[in-house]
Amino acid sequence: MESLMGINYWAIGVSVVLFQMLGALWWSPLLFGKAWMRALGLTKNDIETPEINMNQAYGVSFAVTVVSAFGLAILFAQLQIDQLLLGAIAGWLIWLAFNMTSRVKARMFDETPWTVVLITDGYEMVGYVLMGAIIGAW
Repeated sequence: MESLMGINYWAIGVSVVLFQMLGALWWSPLLFGKAWMRALGLTKNDIETPEINMNQAYGVSFAVTVVSAFGLAILFAQLQIDQLLLGAIAGWLIWLAFNMTSRVKARMFDETPWTVVLITDGYEMVGYVLMGAIIGAW
């Protein structure tokens, strides 16, 4: 299922779902959830408070992931990236050039602990490589 711009909506859908599934695993106690909370000085009770609307947080996370996937798909169509490895490399380069650099620059002002930056941007890096590979291959 492709649009006029050569965008494969199945690739976008699958990459978004897998990015969200990666997040569920990444932020779980099995991987980096405990280290992230410890670095921020948070407890489980802190993140389960009524002040944090988890439905809204997950909804916004899903929406911006859709926007990112569409952006990659449009860019890949224009650059004719149509291979898994090229897509993965392009996803990594996009993460490096835009996501990571913006986060490090912000960190220099907000003084977020480096552990948090590494965990958060590690997730984004793996997610962009995953989305790039899927969209590139499809």
